[in-house]
Amino acid sequence: AGRTAGRVGGGRGNVSRLRLSNGTVPVPAGEVEFDEVGSPGPARPGSRACGPYLNVSTTGDDGDSLLPGEEGGEFLDLTVHYRPSDLEEPPLDDSTVRIGRYDDGWSTVGNGSRDTGERRVSANITAPGGVYAPVAALRNAVTECGRTLDGDGRTYRVDTGLSGSGSRCLLVDGSDITVIGFGQDGEQPRSLDGQDAGSSGIVVADGAAGTTLRNLTVRDFGTGFELRGDDTTIRRATAFSNADRGLLVTGTGTAVRNVSAGSNGGADGDGILLRGATDTSLEQVLVRNSGGWGLREAGSMSGTTATELNVFYDEDDDGVGRNVVVAFDASRHIALGPVADPPDRGRGLEGIGDYLDIEGQQDDAYLDLTIAYDEGDVSDESALSFYRYDDRTGTYSEVTDPRVDPAADTLGANLTSFSTFAPLVDTSTDGGSGGGDDGGGDS
Repeated sequence: AGRTAGRVGGGRGNVSRLRLSNGTVPVPAGEVEFDEVGSPGPARPGSRACGPYLNVSTTGDDGDSLLPGEEGGEFLDLTVHYRPSDLEEPPLDDSTVRIGRYDDGWSTVGNGSRDTGERRVSANITAPGGVYAPVAALRNAVTECGRTLDGDGRTYRVDTGLSGSGSRCLLVDGSDITVIGFGQDGEQPRSLDGQDAGSSGIVVADGAAGTTLRNLTVRDFGTGFELRGDDTTIRRATAFSNADRGLLVTGTGTAVRNVSAGSNGGADGDGILLRGATDTSLEQVLVRNSGGWGLREAGSMSGTTATELNVFYDEDDDGVGRNVVVAFDASRHIALGPVADPPDRGRGLEGIGDYLDIEGQQDDAYLDLTIAYDEGDVSDESALSFYRYDDRTGTYSEVTDPRVDPAADTLGANLTSFSTFAPLVDTSTDGGSGGGDDGGGDS
């Protein structure tokens, strides 16, 4: 390894079997010098350098020349062998390997050839200069909007930020397709930026099945993620500042995991809309500052469950605000969101900062709700219960059959009529506000 050269009369040098730390390079050359180098920088989106790197410069007659010769006669006939393992991580397409040159990005060298069986690539380079290495295409790379991803069982890698207009940026239309954000060091978040409020970021088509979306952010579309296929999993994803809604789910068996939907919906759109969806599960999901509801169910649907659904109100959009962590095992036709201006509690009740607006979308709406609380915010846990606001009387009353679990720091109830709900502490001397009727109110 390191700089290597030999002198031959007449200013020409032939160097063969130059051994580098991770490859072997036969080099017939004239008037050049070369070094082994580390990776000089990332490849252009959709491709990667692989195998050994070689730093080549011309010498001419000026000074410390390793292969002195006449200026203008520089050439390099370069053959590089690469290993099968060089194409494995990340996965590269063997049929696309060429000699590439780095100049603030990789580009392939003309006059090249490839022998896939011998795992070698060659190029005859005149006036050589810069860093050279084998370069290959990243398998199933996505580098622009407008693509339809329909290769069953394939993993598609979004290898750069995408931007575009039209009806959608990416359409997934197949079985068991995975779409991930990707970069030089492997899987990483990637952003899709829209330019048309009437378009969608990523659409999983009707009839698609088993789709996985991961490490992707969609912003400034009409709808961020449109999940129409069945058994879709979306994980480590963000929908931000989309005009109509962050996520639209219409398929069966959709799993939403570690997803954030913030500042979506304009004046009255939703963070997450489940329209006719069946058996949707939400886990570690954040809805924040939606124009309408944080989460809304519409149409004929059933089976929605949630674990650690964070309903966050951030008045100044600075990451500081009120967060309500909720869970439910059963729901139907409900919409929920944060409360910007909670109704006054009146005398004898003490709040802990958690307020939740819930509305029934149809007459058969129900929600078996659990809210987590921080016991450090509770002055007297034995007097804590779950309350509903009655806008007819302007007072809070305890819901029917509240569940309070001090060991788990949770409370909740099975709700069939809806309004504003909150965990409250009864601080009155006579033991509470009475109540016990959770009926009435808006629905």
